[in-house]
Amino acid sequence: MTYPALQFISEILNDFLKKKLNINETKVILNRVVNADGSSPKENDNKIVFTLINIEKEISLQQTSLKVHTTNKIGKNFHTIYILVHSNFESYAESLELLDFTIDFFIENPIFNAASSPNIPVELSRISLEPINLTIEQICSLWSSIGAKYQPSVLYRVRIEWLDVQTSAV
Repeated sequence: MTYPALQFISEILNDFLKKKLNINETKVILNRVVNADGSSPKENDNKIVFTLINIEKEISLQQTSLKVHTTNKIGKNFHTIYILVHSNFESYAESLELLDFTIDFFIENPIFNAASSPNIPVELSRISLEPINLTIEQICSLWSSIGAKYQPSVLYRVRIEWLDVQTSAV
């Protein structure tokens, strides 16, 4: 469920930026920070880029409980992912401005579900975003481990929840 969730939040952020800036151009993409050869992807030029940093699987209590006398069980599944959102614009001022708009958008919209976002993919129950505060040393380490030079960015913890129907033997 990682890809549908990231695709959804990048699309709604992109729609927000299009309205805010009164443009038709796509400003948000899902992509790596650097290519395998260490070069910067051209697709990232003049974009807000979402990059997956890590995935953590969470197991709900329903899934870990014994499934006795049950043939079908609906369980909630959770993933916690970490995404780096960086602003890759030729103009440093534009990078900062669009990163500010992005942060403001997620402050105002920290949770997405069917009630707040009718266009959320049906397989997703809920998506929540929370910014992660990093020290200067952690920021340097993160960007070094990616193999890239620092760019204006923010790291988010994204919790994805979806329902899963599981069939188990009696």
